[in-house]
Amino acid sequence: EVSQSFIWGGSWGMEKLRFTADFPAEIASRLKIESIGLGVPKAVVDKSTPGRVTYRWSGETIRGERYEIERAPSTQIGPTIHLSSIADWNAVGQWYRGLLASRNDLNPELQRLADEWTAGRISPAEQIVALHAQVADEVRYVGLEFGQADYQPHDCNEVWANRYGDCKDKANLLVALLRHRGIPASIALVNTSHLGLVDRRVPDYAMFTHAIVAIPQKKGFLFCDPTIAYSTPGMLGAGSS
Repeated sequence: EVSQSFIWGGSWGMEKLRFTADFPAEIASRLKIESIGLGVPKAVVDKSTPGRVTYRWSGETIRGERYEIERAPSTQIGPTIHLSSIADWNAVGQWYRGLLASRNDLNPELQRLADEWTAGRISPAEQIVALHAQVADEVRYVGLEFGQADYQPHDCNEVWANRYGDCKDKANLLVALLRHRGIPASIALVNTSHLGLVDRRVPDYAMFTHAIVAIPQKKGFLFCDPTIAYSTPGMLGAGSS
């Protein structure tokens, strides 16, 4: 699969700008191409090469964007081109679930600790508080995002043994602990940039910048962010909110 975003312009003016994307015809047949914002030219499609499809966007005398403090990113408000061959958002979810396979199974020692931490706490709410505290307070936030680790969490047992991990590492560990105690939970991927707007027309894993935990409730979800030390379940940073 392929996905790409291209910002049409920048903080300085441009005399000429061209963006070219060339694909095998099979991938091109599945592409979703959308633009957001004003000023993005229409693509010229070239099928003259057998088995290939080329898209070209060209423009001249493009005005630079004026700097503003806390300005919304161009990937959210444009002018930007988004393209993706990914079928739908379910495919993104299935891909990410594949990255979690065998990395969210507690070993016997961590299962014993989870039972110990929740001993005497009868209700799910009390158990959520206890397990959330262990991950939020006892595991330092450290990101080692080499290779696939940019998106794939480390094994939950490794994260606890090292006592450090990034957002997806800590979220994966908390989800594993909750599930062991019979509490349904999942990782929720979010975009924390500005208003967190996601172009739903073009499925793309790269839209997301942060991972938190979603626990189903009678109405909606309880969202938890174990990257916030000494926080309580439901407390979120401004970006996640």
